[in-house]
Amino acid sequence: MSFEVFVTRFTDGEAAQLDPTIVRDVLGPYVTAGAGAWLVVETPDGGRADVGVRADAVTFHRFGGAGVMDLISALLDRLGAVLLVPGGPFLVHRERDAAQVAPGIRESSGWPVMVASDGTALEREIRGTP
Repeated sequence: MSFEVFVTRFTDGEAAQLDPTIVRDVLGPYVTAGAGAWLVVETPDGGRADVGVRADAVTFHRFGGAGVMDLISALLDRLGAVLLVPGGPFLVHRERDAAQVAPGIRESSGWPVMVASDGTALEREIRGTP
């Protein structure tokens, strides 16, 4: 895909720090290049992404492949995070994680919060297909 999506957590309507150990555990086995803030991940199915890692967000740029979607899903699950997609919706791995997207954020964006419990569901919601 040619846009960026962001994995983040919210506390009181603000981006919160992500657990760096979880980020390393999920992405580490798939890192093929880069160091520090920018990495390249490749999955066994041929999926690939440029990944930016910050304390409060993991950004996936130029990403594709079912394996990359599964990595994003694993991050959402293990971090209890939200996936921000340009133009919405907010995507979470389980219903209870939707609560961190404060009503004010939902109202100002106009985007719904959707549950996508695996990589296939994430891709379907990102693409806006049934």
